[in-house]
Amino acid sequence: ASRRYRMDSFPPITVLANQVPQGNFSGAAGSFQYFKFTIPAGTANFNLTMTGAGNADILLRYGALPTASIFDVSPGLSTSNESLLIGSPPAGDFYVAVWGSAAYSNVSLLVSY
Repeated sequence: ASRRYRMDSFPPITVLANQVPQGNFSGAAGSFQYFKFTIPAGTANFNLTMTGAGNADILLRYGALPTASIFDVSPGLSTSNESLLIGSPPAGDFYVAVWGSAAYSNVSLLVSY
């Protein structure tokens, strides 16, 4: 008999490197795509920028995956062009959900710190 193991229940998470854009992704209304970046201790601030077509929203959460209702901050604009400037961030992992408020395309993310 064969056994099947489920290693974890996390969705795929793309790692964002400092000043390296991740781009050209798209999604349907209501869809989620997840990203993660790690802020070193002593970082003064970071800027997270998204550009693209349609209406995707950034949902940012420290230490855990954001959901549609649980996140730390979101610009919530009616466009896919959004940015967040976070001052005095704690060191550690920040998670980003790109949520399709409506369909979106040709979207890219960039974190700079």
